[in-house]
Amino acid sequence: MGRCKQLLPLGGKPAIRRCLELLHRGGANGAIVVLGRGGEKIAAAAVGPNVILVSNPDRAADMASSIRVGICALPHSASAALICLSDMPLIDPATICALLAAHRDRPRAIIVPLHGNRRGHPVLLPRELIQRFHPNMTLRDLLQRYSALIESVAVADAGTRLDMDTPADYNRLRALCQTGPSDE
Repeated sequence: MGRCKQLLPLGGKPAIRRCLELLHRGGANGAIVVLGRGGEKIAAAAVGPNVILVSNPDRAADMASSIRVGICALPHSASAALICLSDMPLIDPATICALLAAHRDRPRAIIVPLHGNRRGHPVLLPRELIQRFHPNMTLRDLLQRYSALIESVAVADAGTRLDMDTPADYNRLRALCQTGPSDE
């Protein structure tokens, strides 16, 4: 992207703020924001109630490393972790609600949203699987290893598949913030 995606404005606020607000509106009890490069500015945009800020000491870290740092900060009372990507700020809060409800019904399952027969994000990992997320694993590795535990929740939310990895992606999301995501 060439810029800090978390700070890109969408609908009048930084992408990270949009993500945190959708989690809150969806019923999440709190959020852990893992900071890497540009962490100070992201931290300022992410401060809020029930938000824990942690730093990933590995500045060249990949997503798996950030997930492990976030998992270490997870409260002991948490029964699961919802792995949300800050470059996917158009997820509908109703999707978060649906994933959390599915977790209450099936607490040992990995819960993923399914939109148009395609899996998306965020991914909900139960506590017992979080403990199996080893240093040399990626999230994809974990999902492949425990694929029998994956349960999909059908959602009418195109935001589960919309990220912003390129300037063109960002421009598309900006346009969607003005019109609302379609049910592609």
